[in-house]
Amino acid sequence: MGRKVLKSKIYRGYDLLESTKTEDGYYTKTLDQIIDMTELMMKRHCKTLSVRIDIHNAQDAEIPMSRREITRTLENTQRNLKKALSANHLPDIHCVWVEEKAHEDRHPHYHLQFFANGNAIQNGYRIFQELDRQIQRRTGRKGLVHFCRSNEGTGRMIQRSAPDADSQLREVIRFASYLAKVQGKERLAKGSRVSSASHGFSVAAPFPDTEDSN
Repeated sequence: MGRKVLKSKIYRGYDLLESTKTEDGYYTKTLDQIIDMTELMMKRHCKTLSVRIDIHNAQDAEIPMSRREITRTLENTQRNLKKALSANHLPDIHCVWVEEKAHEDRHPHYHLQFFANGNAIQNGYRIFQELDRQIQRRTGRKGLVHFCRSNEGTGRMIQRSAPDADSQLREVIRFASYLAKVQGKERLAKGSRVSSASHGFSVAAPFPDTEDSN
């Protein structure tokens, strides 16, 4: 199946992030993953935290981190946070992520959009710190994990009972749509995935009934 590219700035009724880097369009697969995950998390939890984090490869590294290593790092991060934060609420962490290359002779970097139960994790730096620890353990390097400015401090929270809950939802999706941009993915190996979503996440098999009350 070919990669479907959207040129419009609106998809499924949601406004998408506009910038010079999105002029080539957006991959609809990634947009669907982002929208489906955000809507389902909002349905399941009265508070949903959204956090954008980037991972860079050291450009002088002989062997850069691969997609498989990023997947393993995410699994370790999710597992460790679940152990540390499961006292009252399950963190229920999920992620959509993409690989990009700025230039042919550069190692790839990764954009990640995390979603978590906002009752268990109120501060996105908690996710950042554990992910950073995992990357440092893998590479022996500091400074490869970046907490993005689009997080507005500690992350964007969707509070289902808030009067502006719909606006919160739309802003999360708008900023997360940056991951779907075509630019930066043209130099990836033929057959590479456009984007990846958390293991076990499926729209066809949605989350169980709402876990948290308002």
